[in-house]
Amino acid sequence: MQLALSTQERALLEAILRDALGNLREEVYHAEEHGFKDNLKADEATIRSLLTRVHELPEA
Repeated sequence: MQLALSTQERALLEAILRDALGNLREEVYHAEEHGFKDNLKADEATIRSLLTRVHELPEA
């Protein structure tokens, strides 16, 4: 699957992902249950990967 984004769309998507990452970090910090914390950390890794991939997308 290929995704073509304009510069503006890519910037917005990166901002949304960064915001989500910041919120997740706070949730990880406050999570007490180990399994839940592990799930949040996995989500954090996924968002980091998405951010990298979005940043590397060619401009449409």
